[in-house]
Amino acid sequence: MSDALVRIVLFIVLFCAGVTVRRLKKFPDTIPELLLKVIFYVGLPIAIFWSILSTPLSFDSVFLPLSSLLVISITGLFSFVVGKLFKLKPKQLGVLIVSTMILNTGFTMPFFGAFYGNAGIAALAIYDLGNTFLLFTVVYFIALSMGHVKGGTRLILRKLISAPSLWVIAVAGILSFKGYVLPESVSSILSYFNYFLFMLVMFTLGMLFKPHVDHFKWIALGIGLRTGLGLILGILVANFFGLNGVERMAVIIGSASPNGYTTLIYASIAKLDKHYAASLVSASLVVGIILLPILLYFLK
Repeated sequence: MSDALVRIVLFIVLFCAGVTVRRLKKFPDTIPELLLKVIFYVGLPIAIFWSILSTPLSFDSVFLPLSSLLVISITGLFSFVVGKLFKLKPKQLGVLIVSTMILNTGFTMPFFGAFYGNAGIAALAIYDLGNTFLLFTVVYFIALSMGHVKGGTRLILRKLISAPSLWVIAVAGILSFKGYVLPESVSSILSYFNYFLFMLVMFTLGMLFKPHVDHFKWIALGIGLRTGLGLILGILVANFFGLNGVERMAVIIGSASPNGYTTLIYASIAKLDKHYAASLVSASLVVGIILLPILLYFLK
């Protein structure tokens, strides 16, 4: 068995371990949410900083975030039209649109990194810049408007400014363009940190896994639009920009990422259908665990 497959099996085992721990109720319900905040504000910025500085960047990299902007925007518009055709209630329609516009790259990155190493993680992190920007601006506005919540401008700006990934990518990108290289000892330590971080991510997501069978038709619709349509758009956009190698795969696989966990946060803040949001995101993770390794294996 290749090293990539060994890592994927390990990630799946850790995810299942998280599910088991949650069912045994060994930790308070607040623990996984706390772990996600630590991962988002501390772990991922460090991992992204190391990944970008470990891979030479060029001005051609600008096509990566542009690709995610295109994929997410088209998916959101398509979700709005389809949701209207199916006559979804406003609070369900809001969840559908928001969930299909949020790429769960935090879930995708461990799988992608297992196949493509540092270069793959860096490319996916740069691709995620467009996703991160839309997440704290356009997508948040959509969630608030669909939930009829007012007065959210100040909160949006605060979230955008405080998003660590945006600042880390900017600083690391500038340093990389200037040719800065991390000391070998520091790079070695951060590589181990990066690996253990992804294991923590999979375990935490397992603890947050809450499957429900309700809204089955709308769950299938949300997953189909996010992963199915996203995959098709990723291929089309990669071809349009003429991308090759690991950058092409970052666009294709990143575009097929599962529905993002931030959907649950926005559904709560904007008073959307939280039950539908939880069911959709949980089911999407199951599909992602099965589909991502298959796509990576056959598209590599």
